[in-house]
Amino acid sequence: MLKIGIVGCGYIAGKHVSTISRINGLQLAAVSDINQESMDSVLVDYQRQVGKKRTISTYVDYEALLADPTIDIVVVALLSGLHATVAKQAINHGKHVILEKPVALSIKEADELLALSQKTERKVLVCHQLRYRPLLQNLQEMVAEGEFGKPYFAVSSLRLHRSPAYYQNSNWKGTWDKDGGMLVNQGIHMVDQLLWTMGQVKSVYGELDKAIQTKDTEDIATGILQFNNGGRGLIEANTITTPKNLGYQLTVFGEKGSFSIGGKQFNKLTHYYSEKQQEVDGLYALEADMDEHYYMYQDFMEAILDNRQPKVSLVEGKQALEAIFALYRAHRTKSPIDLPLKDFSTKEMGGK
Repeated sequence: MLKIGIVGCGYIAGKHVSTISRINGLQLAAVSDINQESMDSVLVDYQRQVGKKRTISTYVDYEALLADPTIDIVVVALLSGLHATVAKQAINHGKHVILEKPVALSIKEADELLALSQKTERKVLVCHQLRYRPLLQNLQEMVAEGEFGKPYFAVSSLRLHRSPAYYQNSNWKGTWDKDGGMLVNQGIHMVDQLLWTMGQVKSVYGELDKAIQTKDTEDIATGILQFNNGGRGLIEANTITTPKNLGYQLTVFGEKGSFSIGGKQFNKLTHYYSEKQQEVDGLYALEADMDEHYYMYQDFMEAILDNRQPKVSLVEGKQALEAIFALYRAHRTKSPIDLPLKDFSTKEMGGK
């Protein structure tokens, strides 16, 4: 039995609790948050889902949870600016880590975390859970196997609604040093999907804008990416869509076919064409399977037991982050940025 501790008992912790409660071989053993009510809420939720009462430790000081010798895995689910710091501390206590996105808010922190995990042989899973969604996995495999020929161009879109009140209910939301930006938080999954499909990024150009003036970070972003394989990509993202979320879209255009996935839950195959394959009923049947958190946890548990890397390790988790950082720097310098980046921190964005 692998025992899990959660650091940060906000909204996202609920997704982890609902998954942990369903997997044999995993048990929630401890939680930490500065708010006792938040911890109590998580405990009640977990006990209800497992159908029995279990002893779960609570820690206002997260460092006490990290020092708990009974904990095997730590879920880092607190504000973005603390992700890398807490993950490194957890590794130094001998824990494996499930790390919510983003990995870090600087290249330096991300590289230090990767080096530490390799040195200590502790496993780190980055929560790009969409890579575990069966529909997306199948389409990605088709791209890799040449089903659509050479990928020429892809467009990744994010159209969400975040009101001024969303940023006002926490003093860290919408700040460059603690939150990191709209693309880093809301947009990173769609950037990751773009890179997963198109491959390694060669260069990035981008521009940002801000409609809600009571915060520091962007709420509009556009980016043009060039990939090592010669393909091109377009990012268009905003959190000013009214009156509510429109959703997400990824469209890929290849030499011998194309496809598009969209919808509010990013699970609708709205277009599919391939010269090689016309039978797609199996793909449409996968639209209903959105249990990616379960598959992600299963992969991580097996990675620990089999002593291998999870499918989304720090290496994969850093790629989308680095592309976003390059777009941010391109906005500041008004010029394309080549990858890999040697350095960048969201603190460089200041109030821009």
